[in-house]
Amino acid sequence: MRLIRFFLPLVVMFIVCKPVYAQTPEIALDYVRENYATEKIYIQYDKTSYVAGETIWFKAYIVSGFLPSPFSFSLNIELINDSGVIVEKKILPVINSVASGNFDLDTNSPQSNYTVRAYSRHMINFGESNFYTQIIPVFNPADTRQNVIPAKEYTCYFLPESGNLIGGLKNTIAFKCTDQWGYPASAEGKIVNSAGLQQATFSTSHDGMGKFELTATNGETYTAIATINNSATVKTKLPSVVGSGAMLNVKKESGRTYFYVNNETIFNDDLQPAYLMAVME
Repeated sequence: MRLIRFFLPLVVMFIVCKPVYAQTPEIALDYVRENYATEKIYIQYDKTSYVAGETIWFKAYIVSGFLPSPFSFSLNIELINDSGVIVEKKILPVINSVASGNFDLDTNSPQSNYTVRAYSRHMINFGESNFYTQIIPVFNPADTRQNVIPAKEYTCYFLPESGNLIGGLKNTIAFKCTDQWGYPASAEGKIVNSAGLQQATFSTSHDGMGKFELTATNGETYTAIATINNSATVKTKLPSVVGSGAMLNVKKESGRTYFYVNNETIFNDDLQPAYLMAVME
């Protein structure tokens, strides 16, 4: 087994596997910097909750890394009700990486938790998981439904540390369980294979999150069976197992952070050599 160990402080690591004749590490890093720089959105509100008929005032800041983002000149922002319906959507101009606006709540707005979702065109390239979301409680004393407590619905997300489950290796998998409003939920459960045999167990450690290890087998499929808050049961398919790849594992030992790289399952000669690059965000 070829196992490489590195100690690097406060960096985000990733593997870039390209034919050696196609690009050098420097060219690859420049390409990632120019084409895959991500954006983040931070929104400041005038209040933490609202009453039907009030106005939600907000100011949005778009950053890339530690600096104002140079990529976006417009911001999409939506107000979504608890049924997933977009109540209002606006496209706001971004000036000096800042946008501001408001949502006017109708006096007949039902009492519930609304969601503000915001994203730029640049963020669409990286998927909805990178969008900004924030739950906003809206109260309405006149709403006859206000004493009705909706049934809880839960979702669990499973995220292999290297991005994929790699066959033949021990994979570290992070997970997060939430209710329909995005609040964390306590969970414990097991991982079973296609034959229903238990392969691993897991339980949340804080804020609905935790991690566990699983040695994956090529061609096998895995399902997580989670018991949420000692009541509801949720079944979730884990990502598919890939037979070739490089694994990156992060561990803390004796107060230091170590990055372990295992490339023993890279079988495709076109992917040689594999470069380890560090990018600070």
